[in-house]
Amino acid sequence: MKGTIKLYTSDGETDGMYPIKIIVTHKGATTRKTIGHSLIQEWNIKTELPLPSHYDFDDLYPKILDLRKKAITSKFKSFISIDRAINFILENETTNNKVSDFNSVL
Repeated sequence: MKGTIKLYTSDGETDGMYPIKIIVTHKGATTRKTIGHSLIQEWNIKTELPLPSHYDFDDLYPKILDLRKKAITSKFKSFISIDRAINFILENETTNNKVSDFNSVL
C-alpha cells in the first residue's frame, strides 16, 4: 500500500487550477481523491506542497503534512483494501468533530 499527494495535471485544468489529489496504490490498483486545487504557479512540484503564495496555504499545507503522516504508518500499510486505506487517511477530514463528540468517547 502506497499513498502520495500531488498536483494532478493529467486531468487538465479547470478555471486555471489543477486538482490536488491523494493517490493510493496497491497491487496494481489505484484510487484518487481530490483534496484541493491549485494554480501551477502556486505549487512546488519538487516537494509536492503549496507555496506560501497559495490562496489556502495556511490550511492546505498542514493538512497535506497530516495526510502524509498517516500514509506512512504501519496501520495504513497493513490495509488490503484500497478503499479502507484511503478512508483511514481521510478520516476526520470530512467530519466536523466537536469537543462534545470527544467527551462522549472518554
